[in-house]
Amino acid sequence: MPNDVLTKTESNPKVKFDPFSKLDFALYNKAISNKKIFYWILLAVLSYTFYEPIKTLCTVIFIKPALKSIPITYIMDLIVFGLFVYTCFFVFNKLSKQLLPSINSFAYFALGLAFYFILWRPDDSLRFYGFKCCSSLFYSDVIVFCLLILTMHYKTFKSQLSKKGNASLIEDSDISIKENDHYYRTGYANKVATRIEATTTHNSFGIGIFAEWGQGKTDFLKRLYSALSENQEENILVQFNPWRINNGDLIVDDFFKTLANSLKPYHATIADKINSYSKKIFQTSKEASFRLIDTIIDDFIDEPSVTERYDTINTYIKSTGKRIIVFIDDLDRLTASEILEVLRIIRNTANFSNTFFVVAIDHNYVIETLKKTNLIGKEKEYLKKIFQLVLTLPTFKKEVISNQIKEYIKTKLSSEEDIDSLNIIIDSLSYKSTSISTAVLEGISSDNILENLLNNLRDVKRFCNSFLIQFDILREEVHWTDLFLIELIKAKSYEVYCLIESKKIFTADENNYDSFKLLEPELKQSLENLSFSPKEQIWITKTIEALLDKNAYGHIRRFKLVSNFYLYFSYQLFNDKLSMKKFREVITDNNDVIIETFKEWIEDGFYYELDKIMDSYSIPIGLESLEKYGVLFLRLEDETNTRWFNRATSLFINRYTLLAVGNEKLTIGRKAFRNVVGDNSLTAYSRARFVSAFVRANNQEDFKSLSEGTLFSTEELLKMIYKLFKEFLSTIPNYNFTVQDFLRFNSEQQRESPGNNRRLNIALNSTRLLKKFLLNNEFQFGVYLLFMLRKSSGDESGTYFFDPFAGQIFNGTDEFLNQLKNYDSDNQYFKMAKDIIIKYFDRYYPAQLQFKVDPADKDEIEMLIDYRVGEFEQKE
Repeated sequence: MPNDVLTKTESNPKVKFDPFSKLDFALYNKAISNKKIFYWILLAVLSYTFYEPIKTLCTVIFIKPALKSIPITYIMDLIVFGLFVYTCFFVFNKLSKQLLPSINSFAYFALGLAFYFILWRPDDSLRFYGFKCCSSLFYSDVIVFCLLILTMHYKTFKSQLSKKGNASLIEDSDISIKENDHYYRTGYANKVATRIEATTTHNSFGIGIFAEWGQGKTDFLKRLYSALSENQEENILVQFNPWRINNGDLIVDDFFKTLANSLKPYHATIADKINSYSKKIFQTSKEASFRLIDTIIDDFIDEPSVTERYDTINTYIKSTGKRIIVFIDDLDRLTASEILEVLRIIRNTANFSNTFFVVAIDHNYVIETLKKTNLIGKEKEYLKKIFQLVLTLPTFKKEVISNQIKEYIKTKLSSEEDIDSLNIIIDSLSYKSTSISTAVLEGISSDNILENLLNNLRDVKRFCNSFLIQFDILREEVHWTDLFLIELIKAKSYEVYCLIESKKIFTADENNYDSFKLLEPELKQSLENLSFSPKEQIWITKTIEALLDKNAYGHIRRFKLVSNFYLYFSYQLFNDKLSMKKFREVITDNNDVIIETFKEWIEDGFYYELDKIMDSYSIPIGLESLEKYGVLFLRLEDETNTRWFNRATSLFINRYTLLAVGNEKLTIGRKAFRNVVGDNSLTAYSRARFVSAFVRANNQEDFKSLSEGTLFSTEELLKMIYKLFKEFLSTIPNYNFTVQDFLRFNSEQQRESPGNNRRLNIALNSTRLLKKFLLNNEFQFGVYLLFMLRKSSGDESGTYFFDPFAGQIFNGTDEFLNQLKNYDSDNQYFKMAKDIIIKYFDRYYPAQLQFKVDPADKDEIEMLIDYRVGEFEQKE
């Protein structure tokens, strides 16, 4: 089952009945039709003027035949009342859908009621039927009211949709051309506009804007249109979009209709002339049977020829005193036949004076498309005849790509920290990057991967739309740089993205089976099959190699790790992964919540995953965080039976003993350390073990030169352990092996002892404390005797040894032997232990060498050990 952390969605809120919640009053007021209101008023005046004839007609045709037999009964009352109830439900249903009557409908409703109540109802010559239950209320009152309501016109007057915060997609259009000059081409467009406005022509003039797909042809056309629109006294601007016509035969007809509508305000009859000219042109493309009919008609009717019609239109255009500038975009979306139709319009059928055609065109696409028709021999020469001026777009700066991505990300994300982190990634991949040593993405050269995968702003928008969706889903779960690179590849080529998704170009690294290795021959062959240029192949390969970069470490969710692969493509977690989002939420909570959650994760088998996440988690530097996480790690060590101890010690050793010498952090470290040691939520044993780690650190050679920077001197640390040892002895039910751990904790240094056995030099105050503890309690001394008996690890031949600390605890082995001989107890096991120790005392002390026991004593010693394990070790 997938983890719901990434698939959780919010339920749609219930729609409340509020027909006026999104009402646009400005739009509502604009819906008034003065023409319709005039018609209603005219109808009312005519009805009033011809009231008698209308009344007579209605009486003869409708009232007498239809209504004279209506019975006045309670059943009839119910029927009419039912009509009223239906009308109420009808209105409620319309309002619930936020459909409101227009102002014109209210005018119709008011005039209808006025006509009825002023003229018809007071007329004594008409007999109205009243309700059985209320004779003063007529059936006609309800029927007229309901019919007027039901015949009103209901429509929506909602305000326009608005973008919902940062979640909106980036539209591939420039709403505000003047403000968003990403390509820096406004000045160029103004210069071209100046040239056009300084020109008059006898025939049409073709201007071609030549650029590849996505290089900003539409953007430039809009800027040129904006510049030319400022001179409306001389310019008539026409926008023609042939790609919106789904039938190539209708392109010519639609063009002339568009042209006619644009010229109609400047000449009363020119629209009709253009339409008739268009029909005459169409005659040549009709079937033979239709052309025959047209010829016969022309024999009887003297119709002007195509040339005559053309000359008439040309004369009219000149008489307007304006130049016509036709903008044609997206020619590279058309088929070959459609392209030819448009080109013929430019050069032949609409070859009018002072007419300019500005056409955005992908030159290579049009040439290749025309070649397939075999209708034109020399396609390039043909285009040269069509366009007297060819404009190439100025090259834009490479920084535009990265800057625009940053701008879109800034407008779509609310977290400044996220924005800054993504900007670092963008800089590390972009043209401006000169050093990658400090960048997030290590191991990639300063070459501009970003600009070589995204060629234009259209690619940028496609990339940002996809990346921001995936980032919103996966931001807490994946490595951001890897996600960025994968989305770059998707924006460049969906086919290459599928190669990655299908793992066809990857295999397991023989040196690390949890890492991917790139299959370079397979990738090269695939890119060649997809017809990528050599340069494109290089940059795609560089990007994929960056995903598998062996020099980039530090994040457990890198794409190159096989176990993380599906995170980048399934957009959800499965049972083998912990949610980084949940981890970050939990790790900032109090320690009790963290421990309970970590326990659940560890029980579910996520310890190693959790351990990796902790390796990548950066703990904040500060008094509270040091204290919190120091206590947390020690508690986790005690309560989960997993390894957390080294994390607790490294908080202080790494940050304050080695890195914080001679500054104020040392003071913070000392205070935090004392707070951890004094935290009663930890056992005395856990705290003492923690302190002892720093005793050992002080004794290491690497630390001697940094003695002035250590948190505490060894003497200070031993005092802390002694205090904890004293606390521990006051709470334990009996002596156990943990006591000996305390003795080890409270040792200052190690030295060699005879027999090559290592011997600890235990602090004197600890041994005195333990001696007092044992001698003041006969029971505790007896238990101690049981714990003195030790069996050599892994030795089945019966080799044993005694407690090596006895001599230090009792100020020498002789004093201990005297205490032992004087000891007496009613417990038979204590007595047996006493006798065994006395018997073999000289074999172990003072050299502390392991010894073998007599076969007769072996079973007795094993019995004592079993008794100790069952009675006392379980109580530790």
